[in-house]
Amino acid sequence: MRTAIFFSRLVHNIGMKTPFLLSFCLSFLCAWTLEIDIGNARIGDSRSENIRIRANSTNGRDWQISAQAPQLKHPQGNWQQLRAETWLHYKNGQFSLSRPRFSAQAEKNALYFSAPQHIALRQKLDLAPLSLHISRQAQASPFLQLDWHHQQRELQLVKKNLNIAELNALLAFLHLPPLPPLDGDISLKLLLKQKRDIWQLSGDIDLRIRNWHSPDHLQAVENLSASLNISMQYQPEQGWQGHLRAHIPQGETLFQGLYLNFKQAPLQLESDWQYRKETLSLKNLRANDGQLHIAGGLSYNSRTQQLEQLSLQQFSGAAQALYQHYLKPYLGTDSLFADSDWQGSFYASGDWHRNSGLRNSVLVLHRFGITDRQERFRFPSIDGQIGQSGESRLDIAAATWRKLPLGASKLRFLWQDKSIKLLEPWRIPILNGALVINDIRADRDRQHLLNISLDPIDLAELNRALELPVFQGDISAELPEVRLSSNSLVLKRPVHLNVFGGHILISDLRIEKIFSNQAQLYFSLGLNMIDLQRLTSAFGIAEIRGRVSGFITDVVLANWRPIAFDASIMTDEDNPGERRISHEAVQLLTQIGGSSAAIGQFVRILSSFPYEKLGFSATLRGDLLTIEGVEKHPDGGFYLVKGSGLPHLDIIGHQRRSSYRELSARIKAALNSDEPTIE
Repeated sequence: MRTAIFFSRLVHNIGMKTPFLLSFCLSFLCAWTLEIDIGNARIGDSRSENIRIRANSTNGRDWQISAQAPQLKHPQGNWQQLRAETWLHYKNGQFSLSRPRFSAQAEKNALYFSAPQHIALRQKLDLAPLSLHISRQAQASPFLQLDWHHQQRELQLVKKNLNIAELNALLAFLHLPPLPPLDGDISLKLLLKQKRDIWQLSGDIDLRIRNWHSPDHLQAVENLSASLNISMQYQPEQGWQGHLRAHIPQGETLFQGLYLNFKQAPLQLESDWQYRKETLSLKNLRANDGQLHIAGGLSYNSRTQQLEQLSLQQFSGAAQALYQHYLKPYLGTDSLFADSDWQGSFYASGDWHRNSGLRNSVLVLHRFGITDRQERFRFPSIDGQIGQSGESRLDIAAATWRKLPLGASKLRFLWQDKSIKLLEPWRIPILNGALVINDIRADRDRQHLLNISLDPIDLAELNRALELPVFQGDISAELPEVRLSSNSLVLKRPVHLNVFGGHILISDLRIEKIFSNQAQLYFSLGLNMIDLQRLTSAFGIAEIRGRVSGFITDVVLANWRPIAFDASIMTDEDNPGERRISHEAVQLLTQIGGSSAAIGQFVRILSSFPYEKLGFSATLRGDLLTIEGVEKHPDGGFYLVKGSGLPHLDIIGHQRRSSYRELSARIKAALNSDEPTIE
């Protein structure tokens, strides 16, 4: 016998009366098939359509029941391809279920649920205790077992060394954010409670991750161990929220450029949190690694994988711990601060938003210092406060940069939006002079324009400090437009220097990678009527009389060492001046150019010689230096100095290519040598 009963629409609520209704019907059925189609159904916040239920029995007491639905809609997410089957038994006036199975799919993840024991049905479902097995394939062994206590409405989960891939399948099925595809496992001891439409989850989680990195390598984890205690609840309108405590004693992580080594600085963390509409929010965040303390909160978008907002109520501690544990790996080996020691302490607070930037920020420094281990710079003590509200001030103790002594200075300014306004000129003493920053103005693309002046600095003292040849005089300048960015300094206007009786023009000056180990300096020089007697007298190396003009263009210094330039410096055609060259200068030029001096034997005792013209052109590429003279010599060489009249002297170069390092060695040797090469 076959009966089909069709329901085009069923709204609410078969509920707990189902066992009695079935009992009444089954007493009249034998070897029957019962089919029920439900057009629409709603249970709580869940809705489904086109539900089909089928029941088969050959004896009227044991029924094989199956049900399927294409979709179940819930505020938390949707499930597809829902299927359920079980056996319904009637014996001694009591109903029971055996071998119940259920499967569904969510986010392309299918899970299969089964219960091995019988379930007694009385006035209401009695599921205490119920063990639920979960697997990823229909006939596969379960990867997880849940124990449900119906009277307490509690679900207990205890599992050691659960594979993270299997956990992610369950999280995706429950429409919870998954963990990254980590190589590791997780141990769980969790308790889930239900009270009306509120779900509560609490317990402990131990996580071990061996190795993982994102495709772009901006996020990575290695040998991480973490213990977490969680307490959370779910409500339809508020999503998931709760409290988290974590202890991370070892491992390394990289997140959006931030490197953390927990073996060096074990982390204790505690926070309230909420996950709603693809946004994870942390509030009342407290973190402590023993030397650094953080209090604040943040907001992170899991869909875009971007930090949306960060609030720091307190970030404080030892500067050396901040540098050693967090900043040093982030700075990399190329940074100027990659090999340094930090002293003192700091305190910071403020708010940051991805769209509006930094707000209400404050940084307080107490005896903060940085010392380079390679002795390139030393700032022993900086005290003060920088903030976006009110006056910012820094008191900077005497310091050194390279080998240049810097006197103590005071910096007073206002931090307004993205710009800085000096309240008074910032005067940095240098020897008996000073570098003075008169004004700072915001420019495009997070750059600033500086107005700089150089109070007269004694050149003799400056050269002694820099271990350069000593000569007399002083240097001063006005630099009205210097563009400064986070990585470069550019001189927008040429600098005119009236020195050595002539004129020098400095143009196209800029410094790239200014705070790195590979800083690069670019500039060009124009020389006009430089008096060689004044120049050689100032350096005290030899005497040459006459005037020269020329250029040194496209100069490149890498880490303050020349690696490229094009130069041409020769006797000025319009105003050559009195042209004579001393024996000492002959010696210097012959050794520098790999050249020889051709003079008559009877004039060896003369102290100086007349010349027609002198000079050279040179090109440097890397360490390769190519030199030419003022004129070609018939024997294939070139004139560095072409003599004039009697006594006649020619300085002839033969080596056009040499190493720049060798040239530097020749200059030092020439200063200590006594005799030129004479032909």
